[in-house]
Amino acid sequence: MRIEAVDYYDLAMAYIDQYASANAVNDDEYFGVRTANKTAYKNQIETAFSANHAGLTATIYENTIKPGCPGMIQLPETGYYRMKNVNEEGYYLGYDGTEDSDGSTCLRGMQDNASAKTIVHFVKDGDNNSYQFSVEGTYIAAVSSGTKRTPSETAANFQSEYIAPGVASFSATLSGNTYLHCSASQQYAIVGWETGKNSPASKWTIEKITALDLTLNAGGDGSYYATLCLPFDVTLTGCSAYTLSLNGAKTALTLSEAMTTVPAGTPVLLRGTSAKATANIAASAATSAPLTTTSLTGTYTDLTVTPETDLFLGKANDKVGFYKWNGTTLKANRAYLPASMLEGTAGVKGFAIQFDTVTAIDALNQQRMANGQVFNLAGQRVSKPAKGIYVVNGKKVAI
Repeated sequence: MRIEAVDYYDLAMAYIDQYASANAVNDDEYFGVRTANKTAYKNQIETAFSANHAGLTATIYENTIKPGCPGMIQLPETGYYRMKNVNEEGYYLGYDGTEDSDGSTCLRGMQDNASAKTIVHFVKDGDNNSYQFSVEGTYIAAVSSGTKRTPSETAANFQSEYIAPGVASFSATLSGNTYLHCSASQQYAIVGWETGKNSPASKWTIEKITALDLTLNAGGDGSYYATLCLPFDVTLTGCSAYTLSLNGAKTALTLSEAMTTVPAGTPVLLRGTSAKATANIAASAATSAPLTTTSLTGTYTDLTVTPETDLFLGKANDKVGFYKWNGTTLKANRAYLPASMLEGTAGVKGFAIQFDTVTAIDALNQQRMANGQVFNLAGQRVSKPAKGIYVVNGKKVAI
């Protein structure tokens, strides 16, 4: 009878509602039932109720609710996401290399939903609903319960576990299942935890990330500058990127042609027309990104530097370039010119960057552009210049 069928349907829909959000689950919500699919499953649910009322729960779970059923549970695919802890509101899983009071470094919960420090790369393992995670170029490993999760070169498989609409837990096996857990009592360290779904600090919501906002600083020449080094491929809008290389004599820095696509792990100089730009993240399947070696050195973590010898992006004599700095910590995902690249250049104060429409791009040793001395565009001193373009007192002149 129709009334009986409606009763079955209402009961089934009440059961399935516990897995569905109040609003429709869209492409940016995960571990919930797409609300639009509830009606599509009406006939299957009615049939299951009518044919086997006693086995309804198992039937519905296996055929419609169980993670992995096509189209029912929205699962994250391989890509880039932020993981927000349910218990510690506003805290996202991340890594910045900061030491704890015991001198160790580990992944931790951070009140940061804007930087690359909390962007997690998910690699989905087929239909098994398990994932490998990496953040800032380092894997998240399996650890025993209560142990801090430190950076790892080895990936672990984390099994996803549906908890509630939009909420999941993730566990890896190492002497039993241990869950990703944000421990407020340990400076928000990410640790292994056995209780899993019974602990709110082991529960996470997932936010898809497709772009990262960038901030550039005014150079006083109408352009804006920054350095950048990310563990994923990006395409830039609002700025261009350049790699830098020292010449053999270490008297000049040469900049590459402008580019807008930057491979993972590549330290670059950014130049834009405003203080804001965007790094659009490529949906790459790469699981980790070693840093690329160029004249610039990049960092994925906050880095203690040697300001007396290392050179950093800044201004001197109204010229943008790489100079000595009075700071001590370079923020993650930046780049600098390390002292190791400058060996044998005692007394060098820095390198000024000049962009020229005739000679493309070059950067010259700031200290040696003084006292009326003449240098060619490779940074070599010229005693008897022939006709051409040279640098005198830091400015390009035609002779």
